[in-house]
Amino acid sequence: MKIFTYTIKYRYGLDMHYAIQLTSAAWKVESDCTVTKGDKTVSLKSSAGILSLCARCGDTVTFTINGPDEDTALALIEEAVETPPDYDQNAFSDQ
Repeated sequence: MKIFTYTIKYRYGLDMHYAIQLTSAAWKVESDCTVTKGDKTVSLKSSAGILSLCARCGDTVTFTINGPDEDTALALIEEAVETPPDYDQNAFSDQ
């Protein structure tokens, strides 16, 4: 099991564009991938689930990966959260 915590830097939080990016990464692997904010945990393979977290810039979320390809999943998800959606390359709040 791989677990990592991430503070959202994207100024729009986990909006639809970011949710699609994360979902696309999660569907590339067999592992069970989830994200948790507060007491709510959802599958990273569900854009609607990700949106239901209402995660904003500055919120902290925890990603949990469990399965046969955890290292690959971790790398894909880390890349997805560190890359702003294509339409807004200057969208991180620290820029």
